[in-house]
Amino acid sequence: MDTSNHSLGELFQTLTQGISSLISQEVELAKLEVSHAVSRAGTGVTLLLAGAIVVGGGVLALAVGAILLIALVVAQWLAALIVGGATVILGLILVLIGGQRLRGIGRPLTSARVRKTIEANRTKQAQRAANQTQQTLVSAPGA
Repeated sequence: MDTSNHSLGELFQTLTQGISSLISQEVELAKLEVSHAVSRAGTGVTLLLAGAIVVGGGVLALAVGAILLIALVVAQWLAALIVGGATVILGLILVLIGGQRLRGIGRPLTSARVRKTIEANRTKQAQRAANQTQQTLVSAPGA
């Protein structure tokens, strides 16, 4: 780009427009990354729930079998309480572990990446503007 015919004001205007365009593009990139992550998470959660429903039916059948087996040794109501209590405890443990793993999905990585990219691009734009300004001052008449 030939900067000898451009004033300092025009160079700053070009720089401002470039930075504005860059920020807009970075925001769009962040939106796309978040959209992709949400889409993948949605598909994963759907499959997880479908599998959990199928497994739930199997667990119920196994629980009934366990109750009938334990009922051979103790009263039926006590067998149902033992199996039911064990199932609730196991379920709560699984819910807590799953909740912990879902808390940090995607967000820190995406926001950190966007901040790093924006900062790197700002630095590059500032360096280009400084170089263009220096070239303009060097090539100006009487310098």
